[in-house]
Amino acid sequence: MIKSIGYDQQEIINDILALHNGGRSIDFDPCYNVGGFYKSGAVVVPRIKSDIKPLCPGVLKLDVRKLPFANSFFKSVIFDPPFLVSSGEHSTSHMCQRYGSFESLDDLKEFYRQSLFSLQRVLKHGGLLIFKC
Repeated sequence: MIKSIGYDQQEIINDILALHNGGRSIDFDPCYNVGGFYKSGAVVVPRIKSDIKPLCPGVLKLDVRKLPFANSFFKSVIFDPPFLVSSGEHSTSHMCQRYGSFESLDDLKEFYRQSLFSLQRVLKHGGLLIFKC
């Protein structure tokens, strides 16, 4: 059963996969960090994982804005990018240090624009992009 609301991110991701990806797992996570979505085992770890600053073994060092994959390479991608805008003394906060941050809202928007353009290129026509922000 798929409910119209959800309170658990793993359940929501699996519901999206069931509805829009034939229940298949995610092919690629370009902002893997430490793999929080996958720790419980409720969501299958993607086939390919990357991050701009990899923190785990098996995670490729890639910038989502400049992906080295061929056009239409993936059927499904989950994109959970950094979302913090912070400067000065706030840029040293635990959240900013762990997940990264941007100097301005314009910088954040430009990162999203470039990232989505890059992801569109590597996604197959009709592919699935789960954008978590």
